[in-house]
Amino acid sequence: MRSKDFDERLKEHVETLLKIGIPPQFINCLATSVREELLSLDRNLLRDKFPMLYPDAHSIYEQMVDNWEFAVRNHEQIYSEIPTNHTAVVATNYLCFVYMKDTLLKSIKQMSLVGGASRTICEFLCGKDVSHLRNALSHGTWRYIDNEYLQTLEYKDKNNIYTIDPHKLSVWHLLSRTLIGYWSAFIADLKQPLEDSK
Repeated sequence: MRSKDFDERLKEHVETLLKIGIPPQFINCLATSVREELLSLDRNLLRDKFPMLYPDAHSIYEQMVDNWEFAVRNHEQIYSEIPTNHTAVVATNYLCFVYMKDTLLKSIKQMSLVGGASRTICEFLCGKDVSHLRNALSHGTWRYIDNEYLQTLEYKDKNNIYTIDPHKLSVWHLLSRTLIGYWSAFIADLKQPLEDSK
């Protein structure tokens, strides 16, 4: 998917993005801004100093294609069966918020530009709002609380109870996927270019 396609999807959530602290200058071009920032960074520094190991770019590419094809093939089932939808949401929550914080988000925060789009998204994903949800997911202190198909999550962290509706959660997922997708693919290609890994 091109960055402009991600820009259009993100622009559908302008009010939510502004509320969570995305600066107005990035609102209409958030994914493109992440991509342009990556292209402006010192490639040698990223390749040599990025504190994260990746499989080669070809493996990353194949996995992204496989994930995309799975989503397309199973879209109707994921959005028509509650148990399947719940499983997809749990898996996405874990990948976007729990697993990626220590393995990728901290690294991006170290290497991204202060005030840039990547750092802004990263600070939100590592900040207190997402951290409450991350802790609840890690400790199993969450549940669905309504009977709608797309359900609100209630979660507990340090004796405080929070809720997040499906719309807001999907925006958080989209931000995480945008940041993680661009950075993981870019770093993998720097470490072992796609054309060299075939």
